[in-house]
Amino acid sequence: MPFIIAATDFSSVADNAVKYACDLALAQNADVTILHTYSVPLTLGDMTVPLPASEFWEEAEVTIDKLIADLRHQYPQIAFRKAVIYGNVIDAIYEFVGDNEPPMSVVVGNSYSQENPSWMDSTLLEAFRSLKYPILAIPPDTKYEQVRKIGFVYDNELGGSEHALQQLAQLTLTLGAELHIHNNQPEPEEGDMSVEINNGARGLLMPANPLYHYTYGEDVDSSILDFVAKYHLDWLIVMPRRHSFFENLFHKSHTKAIVNTSYIPIMALHETDV
Repeated sequence: MPFIIAATDFSSVADNAVKYACDLALAQNADVTILHTYSVPLTLGDMTVPLPASEFWEEAEVTIDKLIADLRHQYPQIAFRKAVIYGNVIDAIYEFVGDNEPPMSVVVGNSYSQENPSWMDSTLLEAFRSLKYPILAIPPDTKYEQVRKIGFVYDNELGGSEHALQQLAQLTLTLGAELHIHNNQPEPEEGDMSVEINNGARGLLMPANPLYHYTYGEDVDSSILDFVAKYHLDWLIVMPRRHSFFENLFHKSHTKAIVNTSYIPIMALHETDV
């Protein structure tokens, strides 16, 4: 059965993301795994000593069991599983999945805002860059609504993006959404022609019947903001590749674009070799 992983630290932001994941699971006919990670403080006064991990595990087990009991009451159609794993969330996701079928997506809370800029240095940022599964960040207080319009910011480099483009087409079809592809290019020199999305990418995206949009000579921030606003997107999807300007998209110099799109969920898809 397809499944979604909803990561939680039991905060209000995470609780909201978990409920979003459940509503998304209903739309995608998927199960939900609630995943929590914990760590054990090792410093006690001036001494560094190991403290019993069992206490932290037991507390997490009690909390996650209560959360799942509440969710089963609210979402009786969904089959829930749980995972309480020691360590950081990225390693825990890989440990949980192992060699089994990968999740449809990993849903996490996105607490980033102008008032809370620490998100840029968090595990979520690293997951956006490197987690090989689709990861969807949900802003605080954002409730699930039918996803009608998905926007994908594409750099027109096919190499390494084939699997992500197939995932994007399938996701669009599953959700019954409209897919908009945005490509920002340098201003063409006089006499030069603008560059169309390459045929390989078009072929992979063809099942989703996307609409293509081009901008010329704009900075990354402006083009993303305009794209989201102009087409009233419900989700923004990016592919933060290595060795491209998408790796810099989440740099602090581009926080304006992230902050101002933080009212909609943002999904990261990844290169084949991540």
